[in-house]
Amino acid sequence: MKADKEMEPAPQALIEVSFPGDPMLEPFTGDPHIAARLLELREEYGIVNAVETGTYLGHTFIWFCNHFANVHSCEISAKNYQFACHAIFGQPGAALEALYPEEIVDPPGMGRFVLKNQDSVEFIRGIADTLEGETVFFLDAHWYDRCPLPEELDAIAAHGLRPAVIAIHDFYTDHPEELGYDVHHSQPFTLEWIRPALEKIYGTAWSHEYNTPARAGGARRGIVYIKRTQRSDRRDIAGESPAE
Repeated sequence: MKADKEMEPAPQALIEVSFPGDPMLEPFTGDPHIAARLLELREEYGIVNAVETGTYLGHTFIWFCNHFANVHSCEISAKNYQFACHAIFGQPGAALEALYPEEIVDPPGMGRFVLKNQDSVEFIRGIADTLEGETVFFLDAHWYDRCPLPEELDAIAAHGLRPAVIAIHDFYTDHPEELGYDVHHSQPFTLEWIRPALEKIYGTAWSHEYNTPARAGGARRGIVYIKRTQRSDRRDIAGESPAE
């Protein structure tokens, strides 16, 4: 599977119509191996917080809510956000904008979960200092013309966070012919592209792993898992200053 075309807005049909069996309407675009690996990493690091950028239609958010104690998610598209709220909380009616504010916090019966209609970089900046305990970031907010990924990583670094895991979806892997990946303005999502940002976050205390064709399902998209190799989840605890 070769590189995708330049990213374009989600087709309206996918927002307004449900297609049974469509991987875009399942957690992690239908890839159960991502879910399984995140659960393994949850146990390995004792992760309690999940931060998702790019809620899209809410299917991955629901999965995180079922498997992590605290979940924070954001979606920049107001229409996608409204659709996600409808799917998650089951409110009937067509005028969804009248049912949901721009932020849902601790909805009844859901627990400590937050869903916001907000730019992902501002979202990370807003919650960074509230995260207590080990965290996994699942960065998937790169569907539209602007790609916030470098800024998201810079926001994580600026607040001195060292997440246990940063998982980036739609990533270039060792198998680009078989696993799809995104390209933004002719720049593939590669490790070398984001390496400077990762070094601001972790220094040299990180490793990475890609998924493989044998462990890929659904839409068969590439993913990279960036994993911290030291214990401290913040640089200030480790005796270092947050990145400038």
